[in-house]
Amino acid sequence: VAVSLIKLGDFLAGRGQAGDAARALGYYERSLAVAEGLLAANPGSGQAARDVAVSLERLGDFLAGRKQAGDAARALGYYERSLAVRDGLLAANPGSGQAAREVVVSLIKLGDFLARRGQAGDAARALGYYERSLEMDEGLLAANPGSADANRDVLVSLERMARERAKQPGEANARAALVLQQRALAIAVSLRAANPQSVFYGRTLAVSNFLTYQRAAAVGEQELARQCLGGCYEMLHEMISAGCQLDSSMMNLYGQLKHALGRAGE
Repeated sequence: VAVSLIKLGDFLAGRGQAGDAARALGYYERSLAVAEGLLAANPGSGQAARDVAVSLERLGDFLAGRKQAGDAARALGYYERSLAVRDGLLAANPGSGQAAREVVVSLIKLGDFLARRGQAGDAARALGYYERSLEMDEGLLAANPGSADANRDVLVSLERMARERAKQPGEANARAALVLQQRALAIAVSLRAANPQSVFYGRTLAVSNFLTYQRAAAVGEQELARQCLGGCYEMLHEMISAGCQLDSSMMNLYGQLKHALGRAGE
């Protein structure tokens, strides 16, 4: 029943006709009530707790997207409750990689929400959630050093932290953002080297080079900025020359870099 209610909520939230939003919210709230009832009847059930966490997160996502008066505060509350449930599951199963990954999902949800909301103090709180998610991602990577997914998760957490650091005033924060982004770039280089035919990791490397260029330029590291801009172009050029189909944003970036770097003849 809880799954069906979520499906109905998702359908109506996506359809967007008059009255659909209110009906979708009702289905999501009913789904949460059912999940909480199951958990109350089975307080030791990890699956029941996970279902509650998912329902809470779904409500947070819906309200964060709807953006009516009061929705942001309610969304934040649901995200925080979802994290609390997942933290409880991790505390009960400290060696569980799945439980740790689910906590990371909640931390990133909260960080992204606060980073978008932009109220006083939100940036610092978002950074705190990102820092914790990075710490947990690094723990998962240490337990699985050969995992491309674990490496990718650390890379994404580093780039999120770099983005938030760069928003903070002062050169110290700008330089901290560069250090974080350089760590992400090093992972992107290793992932591409291990997967030389992967369009996904090629795109990841190109984007990471471009972000490092931005962070380096912001603190006057012109040589590093130049190298990373060239690295972004070379990665995109290599993929395009090999016949890879890139999305429009990457093709637009390639065209801009080609002009800026004077590579029109290539």
